[in-house]
Amino acid sequence: MKTITEKSKIHEEIRKTRDYAIKTINVTFDNLIERLENPCSDELPKYETKLPLFANSSLFIGKKAVAVIFGDERVEVKTWSGVYQEIITRCYESSEHRKMLMYLRDKAHGKVRKFISASPAGMSRAL
Repeated sequence: MKTITEKSKIHEEIRKTRDYAIKTINVTFDNLIERLENPCSDELPKYETKLPLFANSSLFIGKKAVAVIFGDERVEVKTWSGVYQEIITRCYESSEHRKMLMYLRDKAHGKVRKFISASPAGMSRAL
C-alpha cells in the first residue's frame, strides 16, 4: 500500500507528464496551422520543430538547436550556447534592450549558475 507522500509524488509526475504532452501537441498544431496560413514559409525542413523561446523549458529537453529565427531572418546555430549568444548579441545591439539586459544582471540564472552577471565571479564557463 502506497503512503500519501508516494501517491502525491505519483500525482505530481502524472500532472507534469500530462502538461508536457499537451504543450507538445499545442506546438505541433501551431506549426501545422502556420504552414497552412503561410505556405511559402515551408522553408523549415520536416525534421525541425519551431519552438518559441517562451515555451516551457521541458519542451527543449533532448532537442538540438539548429537555428534562431528573428522575424523573417533565420540564423543558423550549432548549439544551445549559440542560441544564447545570438540572442544576447542582438539584444546588446539595441540601447533599449541593453538597458533591460543590464537590469537582469545577477537576476537571470539557472539551477546552478547565473546567465548574466555584473562580474566574472560565479561565472564558471561561458554557455
